[in-house]
Amino acid sequence: MMICMKLGLFIPLRSRGTKLLFGKRAPTNLKRATILSSQVKCHGNRPLCNLGNSQRNEMRSLDPVQHNLKQWPVVQQINATADRFQDVPVRPSFVSTERHSKVTAENLSERLGLSIGRARATLHATLQRGTKSAIMPLARRYRADRIFERPRLKGKFSTDTAYFKRTFLQGNTASQVYFHKCGSYSCHHLQKVNDAKVGPTLNKFISKYGIPEHLTMDGASVQIGRKTTFMDTICRCNIDHHISKPYTPKENPAEGGIREFKRRYYRLIIKHGIPERLWDFVLDYVVDRMNVTVNYSKYSDGRVPLEIITGITPEITEYLDFTIYGWVFFCSDGGLGVNHIGRWLGVSHRVGPMMTYWVLPNSGIPISVDTGNQRGTAD
Repeated sequence: MMICMKLGLFIPLRSRGTKLLFGKRAPTNLKRATILSSQVKCHGNRPLCNLGNSQRNEMRSLDPVQHNLKQWPVVQQINATADRFQDVPVRPSFVSTERHSKVTAENLSERLGLSIGRARATLHATLQRGTKSAIMPLARRYRADRIFERPRLKGKFSTDTAYFKRTFLQGNTASQVYFHKCGSYSCHHLQKVNDAKVGPTLNKFISKYGIPEHLTMDGASVQIGRKTTFMDTICRCNIDHHISKPYTPKENPAEGGIREFKRRYYRLIIKHGIPERLWDFVLDYVVDRMNVTVNYSKYSDGRVPLEIITGITPEITEYLDFTIYGWVFFCSDGGLGVNHIGRWLGVSHRVGPMMTYWVLPNSGIPISVDTGNQRGTAD
């Protein structure tokens, strides 16, 4: 194999696998002039190295201006985007030339087989938030950000911090409440009211229910601060938020929601004689009961609040057998031990299987007991 040029010149090539190689060396000024000069007369297909002494002497009579490399004409300019012919096809890659895919009506029409009008209407009626998740050129397929897997909750939510007079056994002193006017509550207990404790509560609410479209809050520094975790989550999840005016609790519906469940909370404490040290268990029970029962709010339309928020009909079997702070029998050692008596404190959502409950034994430390170890209710 060889590369043929004008005037009968050629460069011999040799192959090594899929690569083509040729010998080269730094030419002298005389050889540079020999290559670029159009006055060289080669006979046949002799390579440049076979030039005789007479031809070399003939090159000495050329115009000396051509010996200046800066003024030599360009023999050939190779375009970087020119097609390259290869015997072995290149392994297909998934590297894109753009950082993000362009979401236009033309591209969507080509990919989904739609008309331009239908593609434009589809873009107007749908969301494309996931197109902004990539931060580098796409090298291969990868999973989208987890925030785009959560549903978007329609409606206006509000949040506020509820304080209590007593401290619980585990050191909780307050609770961050997320409220919707249909009667839906979500409470997250706090040991301290600071950015490290209040900020993650919004992430927990999003992980449990979804991303609210709108969120109203008061002007507490732990919520509206520039570098707080709370505001960082709001910006990252693209949540439309509103800050209520100082000393105007009517602008924040969570104020009225906290007043309502506190009224029911104190009613249960007085009725059943529950110690105030167990306030967070009682509060969880009140909130769970309000979320799965029908209320008279005009926003609920005769449905339970949990169904309005999540779209799923809730299961209330766990709340039908026992009452808060009621006497129950439970068995220790996985159901093989003796019976013990304790107080029922509510449903244990994150410990054990379904039908698992919090029980207060004689030790005064709440434990989680499932129905397999449950023997009955003590009157």
